[in-house]
Amino acid sequence: MIIACISAVYSNGQENASCKCDSLYGEITEPRLIGDLFLNREKGSVIQYFIYDWLDGNVFLSNNMTVKNKLLRYNGYFDRLIWLTRNFQQVKLDKESVDGFSLNDKVTGKSYSFGKIKIKEALSTDSAIVYAQLLYRNNLSLYAYRKVILTGIEEDKGNHTITDEFEKRTFYYFKSGNNTLKGFRHINKKNILKIFPDRKEQIANLLRTEKQRRYKTEEDLIRVTELLNKMNWPGHN
Repeated sequence: MIIACISAVYSNGQENASCKCDSLYGEITEPRLIGDLFLNREKGSVIQYFIYDWLDGNVFLSNNMTVKNKLLRYNGYFDRLIWLTRNFQQVKLDKESVDGFSLNDKVTGKSYSFGKIKIKEALSTDSAIVYAQLLYRNNLSLYAYRKVILTGIEEDKGNHTITDEFEKRTFYYFKSGNNTLKGFRHINKKNILKIFPDRKEQIANLLRTEKQRRYKTEEDLIRVTELLNKMNWPGHN
């Protein structure tokens, strides 16, 4: 038996707390999950999670090992994976040790895969490593960064309460080899072509030939990515 030792440091202006270690039963070689106790008191009309319910999932560690069948949620505000232990404690998993994860919704039968990508956010020259949902995988892949931002604080003086207001924003990124291209938020043909200035005419001709006319939904964007893979791109990522 290996013990998954969890750091008990609680940050962001919230009190320190202790957390009992959760046992991972199985073979002696079973990997560990490491993270901080998470006591997020979520308030507001917009939830911070990709899917609010706890879903069965797998965690892909940076040491190439996999921890399977854990109850997980992805928090888009903190950009972290949250694990519900057997002791019903929430743990914000260490981002350095988790390369990606999968979430399986048994009710709908859908599965969601997330991995790390390196991006440059608007109005910033610095790069950031974020978790993004893999929508299509090939030589040219498509990712969706499910970001949650704090838009303001609402004060109800009558009830003496203060509520954080959040907004969900999705940004889309194409990835070719190890290169993540510039992202965009709104799905339309103009934004897609802007990502590929050197191949703009070639791509426009391809989409016209393939009679691709819709550019509104994620399904349309996935279809466009599938068509773009008929062109030559760097090796599989």
